[in-house]
Amino acid sequence: MLEHITDLLLRKGYVLLNDDTEGILYRECEDCVRAITLSYASKEDDTDEYIAIQRKVQFMLSTRCGKKVQCLHIVLAENGMFQGSEQHLIDKLQNVWLIARDTGRLYVFEKQPVDFDNIRDDVESVLFHCVEHYKKEVALRFTPVNSFFVIVNALLLVIISIVYGDFFATHNSDNMLSMGAMSYATVMDGAWYQIITSFFLHFGFTHLMNNMILLAYTGCELERKIGSLAYFISYMCFGIVGNLASLWYYHGQGRQVVSAGASGAIYGVIGALFVLLLVRQIKTPNLSPKRFLIMIGITIYHGLTSVGVDNAAHIGGLIAGVIGGLLLSKISHYGKLE
Repeated sequence: MLEHITDLLLRKGYVLLNDDTEGILYRECEDCVRAITLSYASKEDDTDEYIAIQRKVQFMLSTRCGKKVQCLHIVLAENGMFQGSEQHLIDKLQNVWLIARDTGRLYVFEKQPVDFDNIRDDVESVLFHCVEHYKKEVALRFTPVNSFFVIVNALLLVIISIVYGDFFATHNSDNMLSMGAMSYATVMDGAWYQIITSFFLHFGFTHLMNNMILLAYTGCELERKIGSLAYFISYMCFGIVGNLASLWYYHGQGRQVVSAGASGAIYGVIGALFVLLLVRQIKTPNLSPKRFLIMIGITIYHGLTSVGVDNAAHIGGLIAGVIGGLLLSKISHYGKLE
């Protein structure tokens, strides 16, 4: 938001105080110089720092232009529930405007200037367009490859139900195994394709819906960040690694299980997306590394405390996703990806 306000001020004739200084702009008028500082709110009480900045700006501009200097501080807070530091600024200074990132609104409190250099309407217009753009960015937009995966998973459940003439046919392990689910014995007998086909099959409607809801969001986010081809390759690799981990673990335990489900690939998507967000330092109210870390912890805990969940595939896929995310971030750094 502050970048857009900076662009607005530059269009209105403001210039940066110094070429290497961001967030301090000024415009010389006939009888005075008007200066505006743009900054992010801090959890600490920065009142003294703002006063020092204002004095510095006034001294530099009055010396440079020989005119009286009027100063306005525009401070961007994360939300409209302003903390003690913002309230302290309002109480101690008489030239502060607050902006809430979550609402995109400009707040002008009592004793603060109702307008400054006739920019208020323009600033509020810029904020409105920023919020509209943000809503479009955070809205779930379906991407081609991930949508294809979701549709294939859903169609296969319907097809199996039609083939066996029973809506609950996918709850039967023998039915699922014959349609492409995975077991150690069949894979060792030559059905290597099950390592791939099994993560497009699900044991019932609830299993399918739980996975597809998570995939619809996380998969589209990752595909938008790395591109469709890279996402297709990554998803397939995450699913394969998750299934290989499942085969290795349950064979080592001496247990013969029939496995199916996209959760290994989905955990890989989550792991890769988490790493990309962390490396790129992306932070939004709906998408941040902290939120993804919490989600990973909750889903792993749910899997470990539930019966019939292939935790080996989950953890294997997650590890593959983290490694894949690191590789993707390196490739992206050198301009190979979007």
